Amino acid sequence: MDDLDKKLDAQERDKLFVLIEEASIRVGKVNVRFTGDNKKNTVEHLDKLYGVFERMIRFIIKDINNIEKKIRLTYMIPLTVERKYQMKIDWNLELDRVCDHLIKKYRLLYSVLGKADSFDERVEETRKNAKDKMQAQLEDVYETLQKEIITTKKILPHEMSEKYGLEEIFLREMHFVDPLQEIHLVFDKLIASGLDENIFNSVQEAIRFCADFHHTIEKNIPPSHDVNGRKGWRMQIAKDASDMKELVFCFKLLGNQITLDSNKRNPETIKMNWKVIIEHLSQKPESQPIIANLDPYYQLLEQ
Repeated sequence: MDDLDKKLDAQERDKLFVLIEEASIRVGKVNVRFTGDNKKNTVEHLDKLYGVFERMIRFIIKDINNIEKKIRLTYMIPLTVERKYQMKIDWNLELDRVCDHLIKKYRLLYSVLGKADSFDERVEETRKNAKDKMQAQLEDVYETLQKEIITTKKILPHEMSEKYGLEEIFLREMHFVDPLQEIHLVFDKLIASGLDENIFNSVQEAIRFCADFHHTIEKNIPPSHDVNGRKGWRMQIAKDASDMKELVFCFKLLGNQITLDSNKRNPETIKMNWKVIIEHLSQKPESQPIIANLDPYYQLLEQ
C-alpha cells in the first residue's frame, strides 16, 4: 500500500509540474497577443491571464483525481479514508499556492486599474470553489473505488496470478485484468443462477493451459551465441503472448453473449470468436482434451 501511495504521489506531482509548465506557456502567448494589440495595461488582458490560472486549477482537480482512480482500479486497491484525508490537505495547500501566486503576481496591476476589491473577491471565490470541487471529486473517487473494488467483488490481480500462473506485471502489461474480471463476474452470476460450475472450470483450464505453454516457451532459451535462434525465440514469445491475449478477449466477448437471451445473441460473433479460440488451442500440443472440455460451453452458447 505504501509503495502504491508513493507511486501515485510521484505521478500526481509530475502532472502538477506539467500543468504549471503549460500555464506558463499560455501566459506567454497571452502577453504577446495583448502587447501586440496595444492592450497590455488593460483589465481585459489581466482577466485573460487570470483565466489561464483558473484553467490550470480545473485541470489540477480533474487530472489528480483521474490518476488516483485509474491507478487504483488497475491494482484493485481502494482509496483509504486516511489517504483521502491526506490528499485533501496536500492538494488544498497546492490550490492555496496557486491563489497566493495570483495575488502576488496580479493584485497590484488590478489595483492600478481600480479593480483591487473585485480581484480580491474573485480570488477568494476561486479558492473556495476549487477546494469544494477537490473535496467533491475525492469523495466521488472514493465511492467509485469502493463500488468497483469492494462491492462488486472483482477478482484481484494477485488472485488472478495465483489462479492462472501469470505474474501480475504480465497481466497488466497484456491488459488481461479487465477482461478476466469481466469473465469471472459473468460466471459468478451464472453459477449463482444454477450453471454447472464445470463449464467455467473448462474456461479457466484453457487459459491456464495457454499460460503453462507460454512458460514452456520462455524456458527454452537458445544458447547466447545463437543470435538468430534467440531472435526467433523472442518473436515466438511475443506471438504466443499475443495469441493468448486474443483468446482471453474472445472468452470475454463470449461471456457477454452468454448473458443475453438466446434470441438476442449474435450467432456470427459466437462462431467467429469460438473459431479463434479453437485455432489458438489447436496450435499447441496435447490440447485436444482441453478443447473437448470446452464443448459444453459452446453448446450453452448455441442454445
